Amino acid sequence: MIIKNLLNFIFRKKIDIAIAIIAIAMGSYLVWKIEDIIVFAIFIWIIMNPVSSRYLAYFTIIFFVVCPILLILKNGDWAETVAVYAYYSLAMTTLMIFYEFQNENETS
Repeated sequence: MIIKNLLNFIFRKKIDIAIAIIAIAMGSYLVWKIEDIIVFAIFIWIIMNPVSSRYLAYFTIIFFVVCPILLILKNGDWAETVAVYAYYSLAMTTLMIFYEFQNENETS
């Protein structure tokens, strides 16, 4: 039984890694910037391996705090990029909240 569980875990991780590599290859094929490929791969990884929405919310808050600071420092290009990442993070946080809510309802 332990060996079967271990093999299932290893097989599952190999599938997760393969899907993340496919996401990276897709971003490369579509000629995305490297940071966009990384964000997309992280988004796919979080969907496959859910994390607590609390951690994603921390990143969202950090991005939303950094954005006005960059605007004050007259760095509009970086501020725009950080704002986009803030909204990506907000979308991931929202998805994880729905996921957690659904799992909570199924267990009760």
